[in-house]
Amino acid sequence: MQEKERSKSTANLKASVTLGKSGITEAWLEEVRRRLKKEKLLKVRVARSLIRSGLKAEVIAKEVADRLEAEIIDVRGHTFTLKCSSRTCSRQG
Repeated sequence: MQEKERSKSTANLKASVTLGKSGITEAWLEEVRRRLKKEKLLKVRVARSLIRSGLKAEVIAKEVADRLEAEIIDVRGHTFTLKCSSRTCSRQG
């Protein structure tokens, strides 16, 4: 699927995880990893308080994707969509 097509297909996906003011914690990452394995595509909403503190959604998305070994599909406003990579989905635990 082309980048533009993937982006369109995720536009209507509802954000199922929120990254709150506590930021990226190990517990939050494990929850996202678990859901990503189950759902394969996951939309994450970044709390406005994190955006107001000067962090950009693109930077947060990159850090989360790197730590989870996932692929960033789309970043719009303060939400981003991740796709389960073969490494993430095949990992145990």
